[in-house]
Amino acid sequence: MVYEMKPPGKLAPLFENWQETLIWSCLDGSMGRAFATDCENPESARIITADFSFLPERPTMSWPHCISPG
Repeated sequence: MVYEMKPPGKLAPLFENWQETLIWSCLDGSMGRAFATDCENPESARIITADFSFLPERPTMSWPHCISPG
């Protein structure tokens, strides 16, 4: 199952080596939406900001069923 992360900051360790403004803007709550397969110990995540989607780990089978915000 996929959950929306609110607040999304818990996903920061998954994106620690990414230098993308869109990712960090989502993680600080400025824009976009963040999703994870586990709210307590996220191992797979997806950040959606505008037309861009970022997946730091190997996607699980749950991701194809996650509808992007629209």
